[in-house]
Amino acid sequence: ASATTGTGIDQLRELLSEVAGRFQRQIRQRDERIAIDRSFSPRGVGAVVTGSVFDGEIQVGDELVLSSSGNRVRIRSLVTNGEPSTKAQEGDRCGIQVSGESASNISRGDWLRNPENFVRTKQVTVQLRVLPDFPRQLKNWTPVHLYHATSHAQARILPLEDTLSPGSVGLADVESDESLDVVIGDRVIIRDHDLQRTLGGGLVVAVDRPNIRRRHPERIGQLHDLVPIVQSGDVRGAFERICAERCVRLDDFRQAWNLSSNAVPELTNHSELVELNGRYLQRSKLEQVTKQLQNTLIKYHKESPSEFGETLPHLATECKLDRETVQFVLACCVRQGVLRTSSGRYALSSHVADAPTYNKELFEQIRQHIEITQPLTTGDIAKVLRIPLRHLEMEMKRMAVARVLVQVTPKRYFAPLQLKELAELALSLGATQPFSVKDFRDKSGIGRMPVIDVLEYFDRLKFTKRIENGRTVIGSIENINST
Repeated sequence: ASATTGTGIDQLRELLSEVAGRFQRQIRQRDERIAIDRSFSPRGVGAVVTGSVFDGEIQVGDELVLSSSGNRVRIRSLVTNGEPSTKAQEGDRCGIQVSGESASNISRGDWLRNPENFVRTKQVTVQLRVLPDFPRQLKNWTPVHLYHATSHAQARILPLEDTLSPGSVGLADVESDESLDVVIGDRVIIRDHDLQRTLGGGLVVAVDRPNIRRRHPERIGQLHDLVPIVQSGDVRGAFERICAERCVRLDDFRQAWNLSSNAVPELTNHSELVELNGRYLQRSKLEQVTKQLQNTLIKYHKESPSEFGETLPHLATECKLDRETVQFVLACCVRQGVLRTSSGRYALSSHVADAPTYNKELFEQIRQHIEITQPLTTGDIAKVLRIPLRHLEMEMKRMAVARVLVQVTPKRYFAPLQLKELAELALSLGATQPFSVKDFRDKSGIGRMPVIDVLEYFDRLKFTKRIENGRTVIGSIENINST
């Protein structure tokens, strides 16, 4: 065909039309996303931007958000693929007249996004294909230039499986110096730091920071499983796959894929998924982690019969899982009556703590240095009593469990009656107006550091609240008596 003479153009047009007819346009349930390549301000028109519609559909009158500033703009008119129009959809080139922002504040690399589904990130994980002619291996934190749609940012690459060699394909984390408008399934191009050559290209398979160690085999295995799912655009498959490994916040998943609200019911309408407070986990995973937690707590109760239960961080460590997943399962177990919880600790419902025991003779020696105006720290008590500090701390923690002492900080204890009297003093001082550390110190006769420790302890119990340099009482004495 010749564009100059027109020879063969009709046949080419017919062939293109025939080929196009073999394909059906895939409508993805994504929210609006437009990559801006330039902006200008024709006289008497206002701000105009041009760009490509990456996701969704836009119409005249729609309100979008400009990614760089977060400011909202409204579409006043549209030109789609060279023709005036009232709408534009995924794949279209368009010119957009917007109101709400001047053209000078909009530049190449900006995005127009749906205001209800707009999150930026500096961390992406990609399946990176290194070009065969790239002259060297990629090492940890290699500086590069990252290109995504019309945007450009400097970044560093961390190969997740040893190093990436020329011609190889592998997973890599990319840390950008600037926030990016990247969603899962996007493609990026990477060039070397000197901009001398293109290093390769990648498929974005994750946009969140890892909740476990970057190169943990479990994480790498999960990412490998996601690659073909992302390549095929199987959003539901990706959701179910991740839910089989860990607890997933629906809002986070929706933002990572830039999904519209219409796509949510299809994701969550599955009998094998368990939901709690907007989070989802596969039922089989829930049952597996529940058994792990039960076994862990059975062992803990045998070793510490006088303790109520174990904390979330320790349970997560024992189960070798991220905290959010363990917290999700714990909440489900409490709701089902399998576990009980109190003061941030978890126990089997069948467990009854033995009466706590402590060294009463040692307690009588310790209380002489606690039940005074200026209680000593554990270090000072250890010196006075000539007891190894580690042994003393272990014994005093037993006394705290027995509630004959209260641990205010890791190094400072008070008698329960002392704290009650100090709480009553705080009530008295805060009856009419906020009180300062100095006010509390002068009235109590205690030194400044112990006073700060006590007041911060009261803050943690939601008995007092600090506002600038003053404190007000927001709780009741029962908050103190229950500790």
